[in-house]
Amino acid sequence: MKWILLLLHVLETVGIFLNIKFGPRLNIASREYRIPLQRTIPQLKNVRGFYGLIGPDIKIHNKTTLYELFTGDGLIQGAFIDNGQITMVKHLVRTDKLLYEEKNGRFPENLFAKLLLMFLSSLRLMPNILGLANTALLNVNNKLMALYERDHPYLLHLDFENKTIRTTNKLSIPSLKSFSAHSKCSKTVVETLDYHVLGKYVNYLSFTENMELLKKVKINTHYLPVIHDFATTKDSVIVCDAPIVLNLFSIFENKLPVQFDTAQKTYFHVLRNNDSTIEKYTTDSAFYIFHYADNFENSDKIELFGSVYENLDFNELNIHGKYRKIVLHKDDKSVHMEANPLLESMNLDFPIRYGSKIVLRNIENKIIQGFVICEGLRIIKHIHFKNRFICGEPAVIEGTPYMACFANDIAEDKSYLIFVNLDSYETIEIPVDLPLFSIGFHGLFMKT
Repeated sequence: MKWILLLLHVLETVGIFLNIKFGPRLNIASREYRIPLQRTIPQLKNVRGFYGLIGPDIKIHNKTTLYELFTGDGLIQGAFIDNGQITMVKHLVRTDKLLYEEKNGRFPENLFAKLLLMFLSSLRLMPNILGLANTALLNVNNKLMALYERDHPYLLHLDFENKTIRTTNKLSIPSLKSFSAHSKCSKTVVETLDYHVLGKYVNYLSFTENMELLKKVKINTHYLPVIHDFATTKDSVIVCDAPIVLNLFSIFENKLPVQFDTAQKTYFHVLRNNDSTIEKYTTDSAFYIFHYADNFENSDKIELFGSVYENLDFNELNIHGKYRKIVLHKDDKSVHMEANPLLESMNLDFPIRYGSKIVLRNIENKIIQGFVICEGLRIIKHIHFKNRFICGEPAVIEGTPYMACFANDIAEDKSYLIFVNLDSYETIEIPVDLPLFSIGFHGLFMKT
């Protein structure tokens, strides 16, 4: 036994993975493409850059739970725009997991097998099977990173001349275990959260653009810190502590062993930047926030805009986000919400900001059929695509009034690259004879 333990210790130290054959080798490159479109868009003749959407490499029609949406390999679908000419690209992020499966075949999907693989991964005997790089793209001063909140970032190289994407390497950051999928970059400072779910705490960290540690503060939580996004102001870092608790009996039903406890209440933890003290704000209800849209802070209060989920089951796909304003009062540490009745019936989330306005994707009949543009809680415009479903988050092209997104036809096997003029709301639809996402997550636009 001692020789086995010694061997495991050596393998863990040097990071050598066990070589286990799970099935046929994967051919990653066969699932990618680089194809110029035979059309020029005059309205974009002065644009040179890249619109990219990242998401899981899954087929949405055979997924039944929210958790399953986050289990696909990181896939980037993008469009290089060069003075009106467009080149479509599709790239799978070369994570440690995917490179292992390229040699040894797919990991088993069974929940108990995954738990065993996660244990072996903790010993560094297997790659991180949760390291999927499928959630968001972060631009750190023209260095592009693919993010997933159970792993470190993967650095990507965009070749604007040859219109290609390449995974460079995974960034090794010694001061943390995981890197938030909603990390922030402001000028030369990168901010993130490092999650310690079973320990019920997160670490807030800030770095230089070269990932040199500037600050690290521990924030204890009441519940399991399954925190997707956090908000930052000039003075504060705001973390929503929603009542997500363990339910181990769910494992025997082959379900994720966590649940949202509506009988509890949500808290906010506010980290003060000037002295690293933490203040706790108490709400009177249970809710979860996936994404923040905007925030404001003064001496009396903090105002947050975001989509609120009052019911959340990771074992289902039926979720409804209500876009609201949340006010944190500094005097008594209380919280209240404000809502626009016209927005309450809409299923809104994935906010992106341009100027003083917010664009939110709108789900109708279980698919994204358009966008709602708000200023505060006031509706500015409702953009509806009758026969299209949007693949994921759009992105605003800086310096122009255009927003870019990908879409599929509801009834036919057709796909489109869509540009919407955010002044006139004129829409340009470009047919794309290529397989696009059935679902993507976050997008961005990068100038050359």
